[in-house]
Parts: sequence; structure tokens; C-alpha cells
Amino acid sequence: MTTADTTLGFSLARLGVPPDARADDIPPAVSTTTTDPTTDPVRAANDLANALAHASTRLFEQRRANPQADAARLLNLEVTLDRQAIALRTQALHLLGDQAAQAMGQLQDAAGRVDAWLAGVKHLETQLSVVSATIALAGAVLVGDASGVLTAVGHLHQALRAPTEDLEPGA
Repeated sequence: MTTADTTLGFSLARLGVPPDARADDIPPAVSTTTTDPTTDPVRAANDLANALAHASTRLFEQRRANPQADAARLLNLEVTLDRQAIALRTQALHLLGDQAAQAMGQLQDAAGRVDAWLAGVKHLETQLSVVSATIALAGAVLVGDASGVLTAVGHLHQALRAPTEDLEPGA
């Protein structure tokens, strides 16, 4: 066994890959060394993709440094690691897209709630202007102020000209 084979074996062993692993054995073996996926699946997929890319780079360096090594096996492992890293990065992008879609849904829900609140404020404003004009009219009638009565009637008419749906509760 050469030093290069020992370095390769050490690199793969650090990733949890057994020395006699085949291409099909790499993803499950490496996936056991990633961070806890329950914390953040995007970060876990990204960390795993980084580990796979690092191992692939080490395999490439190994093939260049040691041409007499089993090049076909090293190339097969390298290509498999590259494909798995790409698949994991794609998965992370899809997860980010799902999170963005969920955030947009929450944003639209919040916008709907703000619109409903503003509609309630508009309804209250309409009711208050009718009440205010009615109180002004009653006060002008009580004191016998003819010009005050005419002014209050004008304000009441203006308040009642508001759309009728604003005067109904729940509009």
C-alpha cells in the first residue's frame, strides 16, 4: 500500500466511508456524518454537499498524484461524489424555494389582515362622521341657531353620502 492510498483511505475514513466502498455505498455512508437535519434541512444538505465536494476534490488530487492507482475506481467514486453533491445542492435549492413560497404565503396573509383592519377603520370613520354631524345638528336645534342647523344638515348630508356599505357592520 502506498502513501497515496493511505491518504485516500484516511480522507474517506474521515467521511465515514469504508475502504472497500463502491459508488453505491458512498451517499449513505457520508450522510451519517452531517449535521443534525432536524435543525435546518437546507444547512444539512449544504454541509453534506460540501463534504462530498471536498472528498471529490481529494479523489481528483489522488488520481493526479498517483497515476498507477486504480484510476477507474477513483474516477467512479469521484463522479459519484460530484453527482451526489449536485443533487444535494439542487435539493437545498428546492427547500429554499419551498421556504420562500411559505414566507410569501405568510406575507399575503398579513397583507389581508392589514386590509381588513383598514376597512374596519374606514367603517368606524364613516360612523363617527355621521354621529358627529348628528350631534352638531341636535346642538344647533337646541340653541335655536338657524345657520348652525343649516351647516349641520350640510355636514350630515355629506356624511350620509358615503357609500352605504361603510355604514353596515362587518363591511
